[in-house]
Amino acid sequence: MRRSPISASARAWDLRPCLTDRERRALGVRNLGELIGKRARLQGFVVFDYANRYPEAHHWLATQNKAGRLHQRMHVLEDLGRAPEGLGMLFRGENLGKLAVQVSAPAAS
Repeated sequence: MRRSPISASARAWDLRPCLTDRERRALGVRNLGELIGKRARLQGFVVFDYANRYPEAHHWLATQNKAGRLHQRMHVLEDLGRAPEGLGMLFRGENLGKLAVQVSAPAAS
């Protein structure tokens, strides 16, 4: 059994009025015939359904982070003037990891 996460669907849905017809079609689910032929199951959930387990998740994530088992990708754009470019990158899915705009030099340690 393989699990594949699909996220940001709600965000994409909210943007639908701003998109062209071609962009809207690109958001749709593709290859449903192949899924049916392989008798695959597509099932979703909403993260808010598990709000009662947030403390458990927080504890697990904190433990993993402290042990050095979590790694975060950062895509940093230097200079506040590049912020509009970064916004476009977010909507086009061109960033890898968390996208940030660095507005000043990092503090010396």
